[in-house]
Amino acid sequence: MLLEEAVTPLWKETTGALRSSTSNESQIDTEPVSKGKAVRPGRKGDVRMHRAVVYKMENMDASLVAALTHGGFEFEGLGTKGKAHHEVFDQDGISLTQRKNQLLRRVRNEKRKLGDDDK
Repeated sequence: MLLEEAVTPLWKETTGALRSSTSNESQIDTEPVSKGKAVRPGRKGDVRMHRAVVYKMENMDASLVAALTHGGFEFEGLGTKGKAHHEVFDQDGISLTQRKNQLLRRVRNEKRKLGDDDK
């Protein structure tokens, strides 16, 4: 089985459709868009991080920094000698250490999901 078939990318999960009411407020439909998918309210996440997770899952030997840069993150001062990862920031002001921790957490959760699917 291909990895793409086994892993449902985070950005493709169904979370429910938004509909606007007459009072300028948005509501989340309580019914799932497709049967079998649970409605998951909350933030959708960063597309760059989703790409980094997919890249890391497909290339487990790749470093976390390589996966993040492949996903689309740009870190100023990454190649600077003597600069620690907690001193390097992306265009959003988030440190490289925080991005690596988030990526590692998401990869671990995806692996856990794959393990649960096999049971």
